[in-house]
Amino acid sequence: MGIFDFFKNKTEKENKEEKIKSGELKKYTEYRRNKLNERKAGFLREVKERLNLLISEFKDEIDVLKKIRLDDIKIEERAKFIVKENLFAYISLLQKLSENLKNISFEQNPENIIKEIDDYFVNFSKKSYMNFEKATFLIGKEMGNVKESISGFFREFRNIVDENKELLEDSRLILTIDTKLLEIEKLKEIYSNIEIERDENLEKIKNLKEKANLIEKNISKFKMSKEYKERDDKKHEFERKKEQLANAINELRTLIDFKTLQKIYHTNSKKMSLLSDYVSDFKEEFNKDNGRELINLIEEARINAEEVKLKSEKIIQLKHELEETSIGEDKILIFNNELEETKNEIENIHAEDEKNIKRLDRINENIKEVMQNLRKELEKFNIVVEN
Repeated sequence: MGIFDFFKNKTEKENKEEKIKSGELKKYTEYRRNKLNERKAGFLREVKERLNLLISEFKDEIDVLKKIRLDDIKIEERAKFIVKENLFAYISLLQKLSENLKNISFEQNPENIIKEIDDYFVNFSKKSYMNFEKATFLIGKEMGNVKESISGFFREFRNIVDENKELLEDSRLILTIDTKLLEIEKLKEIYSNIEIERDENLEKIKNLKEKANLIEKNISKFKMSKEYKERDDKKHEFERKKEQLANAINELRTLIDFKTLQKIYHTNSKKMSLLSDYVSDFKEEFNKDNGRELINLIEEARINAEEVKLKSEKIIQLKHELEETSIGEDKILIFNNELEETKNEIENIHAEDEKNIKRLDRINENIKEVMQNLRKELEKFNIVVEN
């Protein structure tokens, strides 16, 4: 069993129950920490002095192990080789253990120091066990000295730990409270940041609603303006001419006898192709060249040529007038697009705010959970946390 296991079995407090209000936990830990610091220095000094003594013993024992010569021992070479290899491996592990112990920081929590020391020894024991067993075959005394140093250190270290049981329990108590309070503090900081974000979003929504109202007022105001009326009149005129153009094109199409033309030009693949295209989509083909090729075919065939030509000229004139007609930009459309974007932005911020509300609920639950866990931990120290 390691030192840390020994300590863990001695952490049940038998003190009278203490009651602390949750809001005074931080003040309570400061009070206990100040009392702890007065005793901690003595404990750490004891541990450090005993650790330094062990490191010094290791140094001497490593020097002795390095000077061991197996050449004069009468035993088969293979056995010597096995012992020598395991001795070197053991020395290396012992040096590593000594170095690790030397580098332990005494600025950390006492319980962490105990655990770190214990971990180093447990690790050393696991890795060096077979090396020790195989090396003691020929060099039992020198290897036994190392084992005795470690056993002696363990005995004295356990006594130090046992004598400072109350200090270590207080240290553990403070660490427990500090850890949980820090966790709660971080959660509260996140909570606060989300609330700030919510306030900012609500301000954004307020400004965007004001912007939307202003856009709607501008739309109503613009609809009463001379500019809107003039553009509306131009638009109606433009639509009227578009309708005239569409009617003129339909009239022209009904005026042309495509069946007769196809009979006349059935031997000419190029002209037949042109006529076929017109039959499929008259308007599209006419717009390609304002019907010039078709009129040429009609004039050549002498079928309503004059009437077709006059109707074509009227269509061309209407197209020209439409091209020359300038309605201007549709400000109502621009206003409506801006209004829609603004309303979409408001909806997006509302959606984000709903997510933030759920996040706040989760954080509140997390804080309650951490506080509940802290209460359970403190019960082990006979401390009851009151609301």
